[in-house]
Amino acid sequence: MSKSVILILLLLTTSCSTQKVITEKSLEYAFLEFGEFIWLKNKKDSIVFNEKNLDIIRLKKGKYHRALGRYTSRLINNSTIIEHLTFSEKSKIVAHLVYYLGTIDDFSLLDSVIYEDYDHDLNYYNEFEKNNYYNLPNFKDQYRETFQKLKPPKKLEVIKPILKIEKQD
Repeated sequence: MSKSVILILLLLTTSCSTQKVITEKSLEYAFLEFGEFIWLKNKKDSIVFNEKNLDIIRLKKGKYHRALGRYTSRLINNSTIIEHLTFSEKSKIVAHLVYYLGTIDDFSLLDSVIYEDYDHDLNYYNEFEKNNYYNLPNFKDQYRETFQKLKPPKKLEVIKPILKIEKQD
């Protein structure tokens, strides 16, 4: 959760005449609201990205860029579930945001996606493959290259240490 969102929530709760408590639910709502700033589902149930808001983030960089990075990191996590999204839709959003963040200052979350994938049966990898990496320029090559680089060995070989004991006089 971005510090600015939390600070705004704190300001709103302390400035109201009736004291409100910030709950996990209100933080989750702020997380969802941030997502709607960047993407939404249209009437045909397809994901649409708000290019204008993404351009604002690109131009402002700094805190907006960091907030988008934190949002994307949280979204990548398989335990983050958004009620009205299927995993396929979530994968599309993750791919676009990871790609987009990679176009700004070489900020890459590919490693995070791949590590999450190794823990959860390659869900993102399979979804990206099925959708031809959403036709994002160079994303397929970048993802596959990073995937191969971070790929764990199939079997870890245990190498026994050789102990050298020298006699002392």
